[in-house]
Amino acid sequence: MSVEYSSIFSKSNSDILSYNKNSEKQYLNIDSLNTNHYLFSQTSNTPGVTFNFNKGQWNANIGSKLGYITLKQRNLLIGDITSRKFKNLLPIASFQ
Repeated sequence: MSVEYSSIFSKSNSDILSYNKNSEKQYLNIDSLNTNHYLFSQTSNTPGVTFNFNKGQWNANIGSKLGYITLKQRNLLIGDITSRKFKNLLPIASFQ
C-alpha cells in the first residue's frame, strides 16, 4: 500500500489594455468594454491511496486520488471576484 499527497499553488496575471481611436486618429482613449486586468490563483490538494499486488511475474495496482481544486479570479478594474471549487475522483489501475 502506498499513500501520497500533493499540493500545488499557482498565480498568474493578465493585463490587457484596449484603446479606441480619437478624432485625430490616435489610439489614446481606453476602451472600458474590452480592457481588463485579472489576477488568477489556483490551489490544488490531492491525497491518494494505491494498493500494489505482486504474484510471480505479474504486478497490479489499484487505487484512487481525490482532487480538491480552488480557482480564484479577481478583476482589478471593476473589483469583481469569482471563485470556483472542484472535487474530482481520480481512479488508478494498472496491470503488468
